Amino acid sequence: MKSNDYIRVLNIDLTENRIEVQNREDLMPYLGGVGVATKLFSELVKPERDPLDPEQPIILANGPLSTIFPVVTKVVAMFRSPLR
Repeated sequence: MKSNDYIRVLNIDLTENRIEVQNREDLMPYLGGVGVATKLFSELVKPERDPLDPEQPIILANGPLSTIFPVVTKVVAMFRSPLR
């Protein structure tokens, strides 16, 4: 695996005013923005909490063929819906 074979993840915590960048090699096998967003969502969601709880994640992931944002890309927004 080359040194740049990773996916960069930007974590923004609005309640703590904290920003963190992670290089995640374990996300490489997941296909596209939907696959990466699904994996991150499964790691971060808190099913026992209300969907509108500030600790629930909103995942924004762009596709693998992204070139010029937002012209030539697809962005996925994944979150837990308050509708049941």
